[in-house]
Amino acid sequence: MERLIAKYIENRCTPEELIVVLEWLKTEEGAKALSNKMDELWALKNDQDTKRLGGEADKKLTVAYSNRDRVSSISKIRRRKIFGIGAIAATVAFFLISVFIINHDIDEVELEQSLTYYDVKTNPPGVKSTIRLPDGSMVKLNSDSELKYAEDFHRIREVFLKGEAFFDVVENKEMPFVVRVNDLSVFALGTAFNINAFAEKNSVDVCLTEGKVKVEHLNRSTEVATSIVLDPGEKAMYKKTESQFFKDAFDPQFDLAWKNKTLVFDSSEFSEIRSKLERWYGVQIEIDDELTKGWQFTARFHDSTLENILKNLVFSRGLEFVINKDKVNIYLPMK
Repeated sequence: MERLIAKYIENRCTPEELIVVLEWLKTEEGAKALSNKMDELWALKNDQDTKRLGGEADKKLTVAYSNRDRVSSISKIRRRKIFGIGAIAATVAFFLISVFIINHDIDEVELEQSLTYYDVKTNPPGVKSTIRLPDGSMVKLNSDSELKYAEDFHRIREVFLKGEAFFDVVENKEMPFVVRVNDLSVFALGTAFNINAFAEKNSVDVCLTEGKVKVEHLNRSTEVATSIVLDPGEKAMYKKTESQFFKDAFDPQFDLAWKNKTLVFDSSEFSEIRSKLERWYGVQIEIDDELTKGWQFTARFHDSTLENILKNLVFSRGLEFVINKDKVNIYLPMK
């Protein structure tokens, strides 16, 4: 087992060996061995080779080890949220971080971030929700979307978004509200805005209804940031393929329709139609690609059933459909 642990630390385990190591760490013997390994790591502080690493590495190791008890206590407190292998994975991950920072340039801030716990709200397709953040800000989260924020939200008003959400932010001039979407950040004080960042879109769109926001993109390779400031009624579009911002007015009846239970199609091609319907109703749509060529559809549906939308959708194309639980099959009927 010592050999496997060494391979695990060096990231050389095969998938089969990895399973063996993680299963062993779930045992009392494995947990004790892990604790002993961390004690050995701490003992390196007094080793001559470690001393040659310099005071900065010594300082980092001190910080890492001093946080060990904190990680242990957090794991106990959060036992209801971290189950089984998740708790072990957290402990192992922390141990590997402790080993890693001895030989790499990782500062205390990065180490602190690695110990941050987050609340995650996830909506599957077909489900929308309203979330009240700890500071009183309200978020309407679209279906097939995810919102993540630190438990210590009163210290850092920062959230991470996947998908789409509308934010109504409580004003706090001393602590800006930040939404992170990959390399894009939206900074606000007290304001209301919508972010559409679904992965299949070629752009990330930010629509401002109240207040003022700054939308910033950070180029990871050059570390250069570009930004744009929005006033109410304006829309920022960051084009992914062009790596560029564009600004325009937006139409609330179109861009914000989703939060009012309204689906809008404006000369939409079938790829857009399908993704919207699958996300909205939590279904999978099957259709022969040949039947979708040249298909454009314009319509507005408020709080409508899937069946009603499909009837309108296929009527002009001479097609039919069948709904079977979460599967929709659109087809050309036999003559």
